[in-house]
Amino acid sequence: MHSFQPNGLGMQKRKNGGKDVVVKKTIGRIYYAQPTSGEKYYLRMLLNTVEGCRSYEDIRTVDGVVHPTYKSACYALGLLNDDKEWNDCIKEASHLAFAPQMHQLFCTILLFCEVTDPMEEL
Repeated sequence: MHSFQPNGLGMQKRKNGGKDVVVKKTIGRIYYAQPTSGEKYYLRMLLNTVEGCRSYEDIRTVDGVVHPTYKSACYALGLLNDDKEWNDCIKEASHLAFAPQMHQLFCTILLFCEVTDPMEEL
């Protein structure tokens, strides 16, 4: 990793307490997508789950079969067979959202998403 030095030195290798910073091959930021946003939400689930993809077609490929939608790829991977996706969604949002937003998300999930057991505890 490098940082820009405004004193005219240009780009220099970043240091962390005298030690070089370890660079990992990761995506820096994946924006939040609401469950009601459809394919964007399922693409986000796949990006957080599937490793080594180099194209959108690779993301939709499960066991050699290219699925037509991200949602069907999520079903093929077993990500949508239970309420785990909704539990994960609420847990993730709890790190970012305030109480009114959490309330709205919870209501949105109950009203517009396919929850199999709404009484199940997280």
